Parts: sequence; C-alpha cells; structure tokens
Amino acid sequence: ELLDLKRMPLQGRLDASRGVISPAFPFTLLWSGRPLPASILVPVLAAAAFEVAIRTQSTSRFLTWSAGAAFLSTGVLLVLGLGAGESPQIERRIDEYRGKVLLRNPAPKACARGPDRAVTAFHLHELSEHFRAFIGDRDMHYVASTIIKPATQRERLSLAELVGPTTVQFFVSHFWGTPFQHFVASVMKHAQQSARVLSETASPLSYQSPNDKRYWIC
Repeated sequence: ELLDLKRMPLQGRLDASRGVISPAFPFTLLWSGRPLPASILVPVLAAAAFEVAIRTQSTSRFLTWSAGAAFLSTGVLLVLGLGAGESPQIERRIDEYRGKVLLRNPAPKACARGPDRAVTAFHLHELSEHFRAFIGDRDMHYVASTIIKPATQRERLSLAELVGPTTVQFFVSHFWGTPFQHFVASVMKHAQQSARVLSETASPLSYQSPNDKRYWIC
C-alpha cells in the first residue's frame, strides 16, 4: 500500500518520475482508501444478499433473489467506481498543452528529416513553462518519456512537427542528464544574445526576436 506524507492511502493512478503508477489487480482489492477495502466489503455484501434471500418472506422467491443480486451488483460497482481515481494531473496537463499547440497548428503533418525540422525558442520555452511544476530538476529523459512521447503519440509525429516545424538556424547537441530547465535557460540566453548581436550589426529590418530563433535539438 502506498501512503502520502500524512500516512493516508494514495488512490487511483499516480504521477511518477517517469509516467504513472497504476496498482494492478488483484492488489486493488486490498486498497483501503475507503472505510473498508473491496476484499472485505464485497464478501460482506454477498453474505448480506444471501441472508436477505433466505429470511425475507416474499410471495415470489424470484423477486427476492433478484433484489439480492441487484444489491450485490450495486455494491461491487460502487466499490470499483470509488477505487478508480481520476486521470493523473500530468495527463490533464498534456491535454491542455496539446489544446494550445493544435489551436495554432490545427493540422500537424510529417516533414522530411533534416534542417526543416527545427523548433523555435518560443516553443521550447512554452514547453518548459507549461510543465515546470512537473519537471522540477528532472532531466531530458523524464521530459521525453513522460511529456513529449505522450503528447505526440496520437499523431505519431515529432514535437517539432506537432508544434509546427521551421528551418534550422542553430544546431544543439546536449547531455540528456542535465536538468531540463537548465538546458532551456541556456538556449534562451543564447537566443537573447544572438538577437542582441544581430540588432547591433544588421539592418533594423532584419531584426529577429529571441523567441523566433530556430533550433534543431538532438
């Protein structure tokens, strides 16, 4: 049994460092997030239904047994319904992220691998900020397995293709063990510095916002 910091039973599917934890049957029968675990409550309901069928003086034994069966079925369904927690918060957050992305790029499609599969600094920063509470100090392994893959699996596309690919300006190779937030901060710092240098050396007409800097990230 999993307990929180207040020693209360954790229920339903739970966020984990990489994905979610979902207790498997028959261990869910031992779940005690309610006054009685299902492994105790179901037999009690079954015995009660049998007792009702034996003791009730009814003109129709069929109706008596039907009432007992309905009572038992209702109890079982109630227990199973109470034991099924809501979707983990990370899944709801991913749905929210997809909604924002698909609003801007409603028909994502595949593109050829290569220089035209880059993302902007804005897209990278948006991903980081949207999931900041979940990412914390975690690295790219967590982000790829728990956020990016679930967010893109429906279309079977890369993240760049989902958000809208663009042509690369800068290639980034990085260590996946670095905290993801540190990596994003480094890229954003580079984007700001690059935009500042360009504004000082090029025509104002060629100025490019740091958010529009384009990166191919491995």
